[in-house]
Amino acid sequence: MLLPLTASTAPKEAFTVSPNPSREAALSQFIASIDESDPLAAYRMTLTAGNADNGRDIFVGHVSAQCIRCHKVGNQGGSAGPDLSNIASPELKLDRRHFLKSIVSPNTRIDKGFGTVIIVLESGKIVAGTIKAEDATSLTLVTPEKKIIRIDRDNIDEQQTTPSAMPEMTKILTLREIRHLVEYLSTLGKNNQANQ
Repeated sequence: MLLPLTASTAPKEAFTVSPNPSREAALSQFIASIDESDPLAAYRMTLTAGNADNGRDIFVGHVSAQCIRCHKVGNQGGSAGPDLSNIASPELKLDRRHFLKSIVSPNTRIDKGFGTVIIVLESGKIVAGTIKAEDATSLTLVTPEKKIIRIDRDNIDEQQTTPSAMPEMTKILTLREIRHLVEYLSTLGKNNQANQ
């Protein structure tokens, strides 16, 4: 079982193998520099120094995380989550911090077409589906039955978004595994090639 991380306890994972006084001093200095208001502070050390090959192995074969079941890379994977083949392409302008946030807090931002919304209309009717398109005056939903429904915003009494189906990987992966996964994701789509 993984223990809950805080900004002050997370860095200790890297120092447990062979502690010594100079490492302890560096750890203390690192902990003092952490901004506790940053929700990613406890995971900051996972932003660099990972191994992309190990990250790919985690993405494809980790028994509990099972990233490949929901996310496609190249010609492999599922479609329940976004296709990650080009997630690191320069056109998207996403950085490692974005990848880390998606891993540790998947409900922060759910890509259009993957989050489920529940809408209560003024008539009392309840409609659920994923948002296909939206503008200032309407929403277009795709229902679980694959029907496309356009709803005028004036007819919406209440709208709720359900949480992401993706689990928080901090409950499944170690810091080292998260570091490798971030490294792997940061290679996908560079030079317009999906790393398979």
